[in-house]
Amino acid sequence: LTSHDRGLTWTVQDLPLVSAEAAGATSVEMGPDGFGFVAGGAIGLPFAGARVSVSRDAGTTWTAAGEPALIGPIYGAARANGAGGHLMAAAGPGGISWSPDGGATWRVADTRSHWAVAFTDDGTGWAVGPRGTVTRLDFEHPEVRQGDLVVVGGRLFSGMEDEAISNPGVLIRDGVILAMGFDDRNVPEGAEVVRVADHATVLSGFFDLHAHYALDLFGEGRLGRVDEAKVNAAVFLANGVTSTFPAGEVTPTAFDEAVAAIASGERPGPRIHRSGAYFGSWRAGWDHGAMTSDSIRAEVRYWAGRGVRGFKAKGIRPAQLEVLIDEAHRFGLTVTGHLDSGFRDSVNPRDAIAMGIDRVEHFLGGDATPADRSAYASIERFDLDDPETRRLIDEQVGRFVDGGVFFDATLHTYGYYAERDPEVFPYFRDEMGILTPYARSVVEARLPMDPNEQFGRIYRVKHGTVRAFVEGGGAHLLTVGTDHPSWGEYFSGFALHRELHALSRADVPNHVVLRAATANAARALGLGHRLGTIEPGKLADLVVVDGDPLADITVTRKLLHVIRDGRVYDPAALLDSVRGTLGPVGPEEAAAWGAGLP
Repeated sequence: LTSHDRGLTWTVQDLPLVSAEAAGATSVEMGPDGFGFVAGGAIGLPFAGARVSVSRDAGTTWTAAGEPALIGPIYGAARANGAGGHLMAAAGPGGISWSPDGGATWRVADTRSHWAVAFTDDGTGWAVGPRGTVTRLDFEHPEVRQGDLVVVGGRLFSGMEDEAISNPGVLIRDGVILAMGFDDRNVPEGAEVVRVADHATVLSGFFDLHAHYALDLFGEGRLGRVDEAKVNAAVFLANGVTSTFPAGEVTPTAFDEAVAAIASGERPGPRIHRSGAYFGSWRAGWDHGAMTSDSIRAEVRYWAGRGVRGFKAKGIRPAQLEVLIDEAHRFGLTVTGHLDSGFRDSVNPRDAIAMGIDRVEHFLGGDATPADRSAYASIERFDLDDPETRRLIDEQVGRFVDGGVFFDATLHTYGYYAERDPEVFPYFRDEMGILTPYARSVVEARLPMDPNEQFGRIYRVKHGTVRAFVEGGGAHLLTVGTDHPSWGEYFSGFALHRELHALSRADVPNHVVLRAATANAARALGLGHRLGTIEPGKLADLVVVDGDPLADITVTRKLLHVIRDGRVYDPAALLDSVRGTLGPVGPEEAAAWGAGLP
């Protein structure tokens, strides 16, 4: 049972914790920072399912933690106030196990039976057990070594609280956040220090969950696009985007090469969490008749074997989507979808939620988008002041929240095709400067594009529906994606900041916007245990921005440092390294970039 109003109302939640007649929870703790845990187990059984569940949002959502390194149930567990609040210990008949990183990983402290454990204010642990056993637990603070990276100074927004705090100092070793609570004193020669100015802010690296690398420089449409993952990878990283999900790959071989080059250090770039080919008619050559249940399952197995993180459906039929979700979940992979209303055998997000989809792109769906017309035809005519329309939208938001389904709003995306919002779309860098002179001349000859009036209306409506999603309890399920297959005027890396700005202008609180691009996005891909927040045990993907993005979200554009996997990059140098290199150098190379394709 969880209450957010001091006990006036309560919500029943099913925890990812072993449950039976002689199994369940024995300990619970919730801190003022919103981090809490429940621990327990099954009496008489050495291992019988998850024994620790953690929450980082004051009990709104819960995830299974790592498995403690002890046999049998947990009788007592506790969290220390020191060490950034991430030190935990669990005790039971199998001994004592402790975690330095909020339950992600565990180590053995003692193998003797114990019944309970607690911490003093200085972080010392005490455990008690049978026959008068009293055990003291002392935890050493690691020392900075040669080759380590220490980030000190400024403010820190960890992604776990609503506010930034004074940066306690972040110690990074071998690409992982090792501990918090360091300064730049006694740093040995050979260790690296990033000193952050008092007014600047350290954040977790940004995610783009709809990160198209696709280009269409010649206006040939979908079939004319190519996935360009060389220059674009550097552009993403230069904008603080340390993780991307392509949301459908037009040319998967481009990502094979990019992932290998980035992993080897040959080329700078973000983590590319592969999506594989589209599932649905948006994939060139897709044949609905040929894509049977067996075919879809076989494709999922193929892509799972190639290491994808999830799948994107677009133009898929209901029966196909149901199979895709089921088979993807067998491999622990996620599914997102650009869906519709149910019109012409498409899938309404309402029905996809019932199937168990993990994330929905662009619009909420539900009964406000009936199946007798396309979703766009309904959305552009929404009157959000109409009580019935608002009731249907709120009802659909409730389905997202109840199902724990993420929503990738792509709010600013529709503005590219309409009369440009003068607050969101002005250049803040010379984006077209990354094009070759010839490619730039080709693109500029096609500008300006004629505005799409329908998309302009949808852009305005979506401000209200995104706000309704957050106000309806979906703040922890909002994610950030750019969805901009570029025609050369704008590029996806820079677009991340436009999306953050658009969300803020829709009255989404800035701390919610920042979490959408970090902690929420990591959880949406099933990576919340490794990425998305700044805490010990997480991979060291960080950004430093020149100001306070909680006060002004456009500060995210003012990047001072990008840290990816513990390596520090200069954003300006990254952009300079690819300036004038994207696209064909002359007409003789145009065909390779999609010109003249049928």
